[in-house]
Amino acid sequence: MKSITLVCTVHKENGAANASNLYKILDQVQPEIIFLEVTPDDFKNYRTAPGLEPKAVLEYKRNLDVTLIPVDLKIIDKNIHTKFQRLFGVIDANSTVEYQKKYQDIQKRVYESGFFYLNSDQCSKDHAELNSQDFKTVRKVNDPEIMELYEYWNAMISLRESEMINGIYEYSRNNAFQKAVFLVGAAHRDSTITKIEETSGHSLTNIEWQCYL
Repeated sequence: MKSITLVCTVHKENGAANASNLYKILDQVQPEIIFLEVTPDDFKNYRTAPGLEPKAVLEYKRNLDVTLIPVDLKIIDKNIHTKFQRLFGVIDANSTVEYQKKYQDIQKRVYESGFFYLNSDQCSKDHAELNSQDFKTVRKVNDPEIMELYEYWNAMISLRESEMINGIYEYSRNNAFQKAVFLVGAAHRDSTITKIEETSGHSLTNIEWQCYL
């Protein structure tokens, strides 16, 4: 049976959430395959990419034979990042003290507990509360264009998660391996687990999913 471990991470180092500790997790699991939250286009520059994950993954690849598979969705709309920057700018400008406190609490927990926190139910709960605050802020702004962007953002996130899981299943159906790891941002943890639970029973591939910790 093929085993895939879901490991939630962050894209920038923050205290205990660092490349060294992610490397230790990879070394502990010993995957033959690492599925990456990276688009095929961005993967072309992965060896020179900044950030926590490339640093840990490439160090692991230098020491052990591992295949890296990008599974994120290619974004067709070239202007989408500019649109989302406007959305986030509006949210930041109108965010409440409660929102700022929750965000700082998350960063503090990441800094202190690293991957133990990022792969915990508490982390999922904290991100859900942050998302709820986002919705309240957007609703308070009461701008139809901003609400449309907010709904588009959430639809895009859901689509990306589904495509990543589908990409993993597609690769697994056509390739032999025993152990793999799926690295994904911690903000996706709860919804990714839900999508895995919804789809794993229908997959043609015999996969045992497990969450780190």
